[in-house]
Amino acid sequence: MIERFLSLADDNFVEDVNEDLKCFLAEGRVDSVLVFPPVSNYRRFLIHNSVEQLGRPDLATFSIGVSDERRTVVCYKERLLSDEACARPAMGLTQTERDDATISQA
Repeated sequence: MIERFLSLADDNFVEDVNEDLKCFLAEGRVDSVLVFPPVSNYRRFLIHNSVEQLGRPDLATFSIGVSDERRTVVCYKERLLSDEACARPAMGLTQTERDDATISQA
């Protein structure tokens, strides 16, 4: 990975993300998810990277939403739907929303 220096604003953002992650993990509720507000592509990358840096193979991150409303979700991997469940129509989601949801495991 390329080492990159963050701006003060991005550094503060990462600190806030890490604090949110710390609280999420302290709760220890495997049935819960942490949903971040919509942010830029770069800040979503910072969130995904922060989770990866935790070295927790039991966590997953993925982004949901479209355009300016795209946001990052953190959950325990055991909460992820199987491929079979994802193939079934989801209540309340359009095909575009389902297609737009990407999963990348942290």
